[in-house]
Amino acid sequence: PIDARFTRLHVRRETTTDSANAASEHISIEPGSLPSAHVVVQRLRYNDLELGLAKLVLEPSDNGLLMREIFALSEAFEIRGTGRWTGSVGNAESSFDLRLHSNDFGRFTQALGYGDGGIEGGVAEIAIEANWLGSPFDFGLDRMQGELHFRATGGRLLDLEPGATGRAFGLLNMTVLPRRLLLLDFEDLFKKGVSYELIEGSFALAHGNAQTQNVVMHTETAQVNLTGRVGLIAQDYDQVMTVTPKLSASL
Repeated sequence: PIDARFTRLHVRRETTTDSANAASEHISIEPGSLPSAHVVVQRLRYNDLELGLAKLVLEPSDNGLLMREIFALSEAFEIRGTGRWTGSVGNAESSFDLRLHSNDFGRFTQALGYGDGGIEGGVAEIAIEANWLGSPFDFGLDRMQGELHFRATGGRLLDLEPGATGRAFGLLNMTVLPRRLLLLDFEDLFKKGVSYELIEGSFALAHGNAQTQNVVMHTETAQVNLTGRVGLIAQDYDQVMTVTPKLSASL
């Protein structure tokens, strides 16, 4: 077994599709040949993402490698989960089950590198089940399949121009899309952003797209429902948004 302890560890990975594919072609590791391992990093950084304190526990199995514990704790979020790397070289499959919690959803989106934010405060819970053919190093949005469920409470969507965050998640444009696409005046509902009581929904992930039928946002003055597709790679939309004002509050 391997027992590794790091004060700090900075992992860099090329993010372009071509470079990722080129790197994966040189991986010839049999997952079942790897030993058990217990790795702790006091300060882990992946590209520009600060993951903070991190822990990884690996255990070989009959058909591959089990990731018994995946843990990361930073000032913005906490991640817990498990994973599997099964099969053999040329016929491998990776799957992960991750749970993320953040007491400040706005700070979490900034930690991911979305400088324009779009969210202020709020508690968020995110669950991701994803799998793809190949090793964990072969991850790519175009290869991943799975499901993402999120629930956010007690935050505020800021009245900003659509930026990187909006392009990635779609739902964060809720304060500007009604005015720009429907040509209706929602000034009384969404002036200077909007505080939300709840945003919740699920996305089916496949072929670089996220499809949803059930995203809903509740505020004091309106309910917003969102269905359709978000292109995670192309960063495009094919969505239907329904805004239902709470007339008693508006009047």
